[in-house]
Amino acid sequence: EYIKVFQKLLSKQKKKMIKHPLERESISTTPKCFLEKAKDKRKKVIGQNSKKKVALEDKN
Repeated sequence: EYIKVFQKLLSKQKKKMIKHPLERESISTTPKCFLEKAKDKRKKVIGQNSKKKVALEDKN
């Protein structure tokens, strides 16, 4: 039903869609809270590694 509302594509638009199809976001089955926790952990690890590098440079 809702598809009938859409206008038909022109031939130029069809060619453009064939050459460059729409990219959709990947579907994630992981809950958002778990993704945020993992992101925070990665940030902490990167921060710790940079602190270690600075400490090693100071010793040298």
